[in-house]
Amino acid sequence: MKEDLISFDDTKVAFASKSDADLNRAHMLFKMISYNWLVKISPPLVDFALWAHLPIDGIIKKTIFG
Repeated sequence: MKEDLISFDDTKVAFASKSDADLNRAHMLFKMISYNWLVKISPPLVDFALWAHLPIDGIIKKTIFG
């Protein structure tokens, strides 16, 4: 079973299936969630933006769900 696990010892192999854009998006997302204040204020801001029918669906999908 151990051979099914991904080893991160060699990041070139571990992330070979990801494009540069995918890796940059993931880096940006992890950098954003490292800011506790941003994590705390985001849900109410997103709720308000959705309630106000602001066009944020595409931003959320491209940023988080890629």
